[in-house]
Amino acid sequence: MALGLALALPVGAGCELLGGIDERPDVEGGGGAAAHGAGGPGGGTGGGDCPAAQPGCGPEAAPVLKWPDSTPRCYGDKEPPCDYPGEDGDVAGTQGYTVDADTVTDTVTGLQWLREASVPLSHADAVTVCQGTHANVSDWRLPKLLELLSLFDYGKVPLLHGDLALPEPYSQWVQESGGNGAWHYYMMFDDYETWELSAGELTWGGLVVTTPVRCVRGAPLSGTVTAVTECDGQLVRDSRTGLEWPLVPSSDLVPWTEALDGCAKLCDHGGGWRLASAKELASLYVASTNPGVMAPFDTGIGAAAAEFWTSTPSPTVSGRAMALDFAPDDAWFYSIRIELAGTPLRGWCVRDYTVN
Repeated sequence: MALGLALALPVGAGCELLGGIDERPDVEGGGGAAAHGAGGPGGGTGGGDCPAAQPGCGPEAAPVLKWPDSTPRCYGDKEPPCDYPGEDGDVAGTQGYTVDADTVTDTVTGLQWLREASVPLSHADAVTVCQGTHANVSDWRLPKLLELLSLFDYGKVPLLHGDLALPEPYSQWVQESGGNGAWHYYMMFDDYETWELSAGELTWGGLVVTTPVRCVRGAPLSGTVTAVTECDGQLVRDSRTGLEWPLVPSSDLVPWTEALDGCAKLCDHGGGWRLASAKELASLYVASTNPGVMAPFDTGIGAAAAEFWTSTPSPTVSGRAMALDFAPDDAWFYSIRIELAGTPLRGWCVRDYTVN
C-alpha cells in the first residue's frame, strides 16, 4: 500500500499538509428554509405526513439514545432554536460526564478515560503504558477509533470535555492498524476542530513515530452493522451507536440547507430522518477501503463524490458547516472540513433506534 507524504511523516512533521481550514472557493446558492420547531430524539423535524412503514421498519417515538451528542450549536453562531430544519443544535441528544482527580467517565458509553494524555510515545510504548496501573486500577487499554471519537464535542471550543487535557501534539494513538500491522492510526486534531483520522508507519526514515495516547477502560464499544432484511435490505442498523441509516445515501449534490431539508422531508421507511451530524457520520468510517466507509454501505456509496454534508455548523467560522470526506485523495484516512454553506455536496440521513 502506498501512503501519501502527509500520512507517512512522524507526528508533528509536515502538519501543514493535514491541518488548517480548507477554505474552498465560494459557491453561489445555499438556499434557505423557514424557521421551525426543534427536532426530538429518534428522527428529524419532518416526516409527519409520510406513509406508515411496515412493522419494525418505521421511526421510533422515543428511542433510547446510545451515542453521545455534542454541545448544541446553530448555524450563524447562534443559540438554539436554530433557523434551518434538522440542524445539529436542534436535535435532542444525550451527553454526561463524571469527573474525579485522575479520570473522566462518560455516563453514556460507560467508558472511563485518564484526564491526562501521555507524552509522545511509540505505538509499542503506548500499548505498554496503557497496560500499566493508573488511578489505582490496572485494566486500561488503547482506545478503539470509535471510542476516541465518542469523546469529541463538535459544538464547542476546544472539542474535548473541559476536564480532559489536550495532548501535545494534537493527536492520539488508537488500536486500529493496517492489515500487515506495519502502520497504525491516530486521530489528528487541534484545539478547536477535528481534521482527520490519519495513519502513520511505525518508523519513517529511521525514526520511530511517536504520538500521545489517552488510555481507556470499560466494556469496548462493539456491535454489528447490518442491513435489515425485513425492511427490503435498504435500512441499516448500527448496534454500536444506536443509529439507523438508509443503505444508499442521496447522490444529489446540494447546498447545506437543502441537504438539511431533504433529510427532514425524506419518507423512506416512515420518515423521521435528519441529516447526520459530524460525530454520527464519522462513526461509519472503516480503514483500508476506498472510500473508507464500512460494509454494507461500501456497495452503495460509490467511489466518487464521497464528501458529505453534516448537520454540524462550524463552532468557529460563521457561515460555514462541517463536511466529511471518506476518500480525501487517499484510501487510508478521512477528513472533516469546514465548507461554505453554498458548496454542493451529498447528504446522508440518519435516525435513532433502541438497541435491544
